[in-house]
Amino acid sequence: MAVALGILKWVGIILGGLIGLLLVLLLLVLFVPVRYRIDGKLKETELTEGAAERIKESAKLEAGFSWLLHLLRGSFRYPDETSFTVKLLMFTIVGGEKKEEEEEKKPETRKPEKEEKREETDKKREEKEKAEKEKAEKEKAEKEKAEKEKAEKEKVEKEKAEREKAEREKKEKEKEKEKKDIVISERKATPDRTVRETTKASAAEAPEEEEKPSFFARILGGIKNLLLKPYEVAQKIFYTISSVCGKISMVRDLLESDTFARAKEAALKHTGRILRGVLPKKSDVRILYGTGDPYIDAEILAAYSILSPQLSAFLQPEADFERRVAGADVHIRGRITGATLLWNAAMLYFNKDIKRVRKRIEKIRGEKDESESESV
Repeated sequence: MAVALGILKWVGIILGGLIGLLLVLLLLVLFVPVRYRIDGKLKETELTEGAAERIKESAKLEAGFSWLLHLLRGSFRYPDETSFTVKLLMFTIVGGEKKEEEEEKKPETRKPEKEEKREETDKKREEKEKAEKEKAEKEKAEKEKAEKEKAEKEKVEKEKAEREKAEREKKEKEKEKEKKDIVISERKATPDRTVRETTKASAAEAPEEEEKPSFFARILGGIKNLLLKPYEVAQKIFYTISSVCGKISMVRDLLESDTFARAKEAALKHTGRILRGVLPKKSDVRILYGTGDPYIDAEILAAYSILSPQLSAFLQPEADFERRVAGADVHIRGRITGATLLWNAAMLYFNKDIKRVRKRIEKIRGEKDESESESV
């Protein structure tokens, strides 16, 4: 009994430890924020011929994230790195291909004998590939030659068959001509009987003429169609207008309802919290631009001044009215907390007013589709 109790005690301790560890990990994931940063710089570059190459050479970008005191981190540097690198402690999980290639190249410079052996191996491989290529080309040429001979043979046989067919058709035409000559000679011998038989056959073969509607019947039918068609068109138009008016009234009732007002308030509230949780907390973006046209530059500044209450906190443009130039200096810092995103997303999904508005919109759309199908 004591042994069983001891085993159960240790099993309970292990399970409790595992459950506690999972709870700690869950709390860390939910409440420890993921911090991100973006730093970019584009040196002042004139937008003349070859500007794309100069921008590519002068542009620098560094982006990264970290979580739990840099326990998990990732980074990307342009143009130093070509892929995003993710590390856990000192272990690389994703990326790092370029560094591995550089490490592989280092011992090769220290050992030139290996390079010579590699060159000899490459040379032998190239010779082998060349021989295989020549062999393949030779086999291809022989195959093409055989196919060409086969095609010529088939062509000769086809021409022979066509000649035989033409001769058979010629003989058949001659036989038919002889038969026609015999028939004509017989008809000349008995003209009266042939005329009577021909008249009877034509009379038997002549179909009975269908009775055509009278002139007045055709006029009455045309008047009837002219009267019915506008009536049908007017009926369809009336049905469409009534259905559209019904949808408009339904939409108006929905927009004026208290449910929609509460749903709108909840959606704006929780969506704003999600955006505030994702958008950067610190940002300093300076942009230098010049289009070469002072009027366009001034228009851009005017548009910025209209939006300056929202954009001035993180965006500061500078115009050059004399040159076509571009430049930028970007520094962005922010953090994202999983609990904030999860809580507000759940509040949006499970909100009763939002569900009712969504169902009402789906109902209106369904009735609209039905009315359109009926009108068609």
